[in-house]
Amino acid sequence: MLTTILNTLGICRIDVLLSHSGGTWLNYKAAADLQCVKSSLLLNPLGKRTLRPLRPFVVFKLFARLLRNPFLHSKFNKSLPFIYKFSGFKLAEEDFSPLPVAVETIVRTDYEKMQGYAEKMSSKKHPFVMATTQNDQFVEIQIAIEMAQHMGIEEGEITEYSNGSATSGDAVGKYDDTFYRRVILFEKGGHLVHKINETEIVQQILQLVAVVSSH
Repeated sequence: MLTTILNTLGICRIDVLLSHSGGTWLNYKAAADLQCVKSSLLLNPLGKRTLRPLRPFVVFKLFARLLRNPFLHSKFNKSLPFIYKFSGFKLAEEDFSPLPVAVETIVRTDYEKMQGYAEKMSSKKHPFVMATTQNDQFVEIQIAIEMAQHMGIEEGEITEYSNGSATSGDAVGKYDDTFYRRVILFEKGGHLVHKINETEIVQQILQLVAVVSSH
């Protein structure tokens, strides 16, 4: 779908592909397979394992199938906002309508392929920044860390932020003539890391643009 949209619009280069949560699955695949994607910013990334609120996953898949049924859709669709709130999300009423699409995204994702995509990104020396939080109610930190390691991040390369400044790790990030990679772990922000850490996230976007432009 992304390739179709890009071709239709005549876009042949993406300097920074920015994704959040379930959108990071697409980012891993696009970064691995599409030459037009030059760098990636992954916010609250998901990975190769299902999330804690979705376990046991077989139950969630059954719910998705019921939601897909035209006769049952309206009944089960009404319960979605309560399920998301129970999982830790605070949703405004105008956010309810795309929830069935989010369910389908989660159910149809090829989890077993995500590690391969991440390792291909690493082999291509694909520049990236990953940002997540310690208080994400939806995604365990370890899921993001696993993916970062598959993308080439080594122990000690994760920068921890508290009260707007780096408390551990390299505040500059891993950078040489061909490769920029960075993982930032913010103390706060929940599952919307970009909301209260906007300044730092924007700086990382500009850094990725600068790296891509220099090559």
